[in-house]
Amino acid sequence: MKLRCEYSLIKNCALKSAEGDSVEVVTLVSHALAITNAAGERVSRDPLSPLLGKTYYPDQNAGNGASTLHFEIPADKVAKMKSGTRYSGTITVLWDAAV
Repeated sequence: MKLRCEYSLIKNCALKSAEGDSVEVVTLVSHALAITNAAGERVSRDPLSPLLGKTYYPDQNAGNGASTLHFEIPADKVAKMKSGTRYSGTITVLWDAAV
């Protein structure tokens, strides 16, 4: 999996306001039980980054299990956002399912 950001803050994507204020968005992924990371561990809320891609491994029974993307703005960053201001940006997650 790879993460692409319209706006980035080093290791995470960001949203920006028309005034140029930016706020960090943490992007995480959780996979079905039959998909693991390189260490063979279940993938739950694993952070994605625009710096490095991640590889996950399906077992023989992976089937069509659901995966979930989580987009979070840390509480300390929300507190600094200007009320009534619109923040926007594009976060693209590339899934290469070629096996």
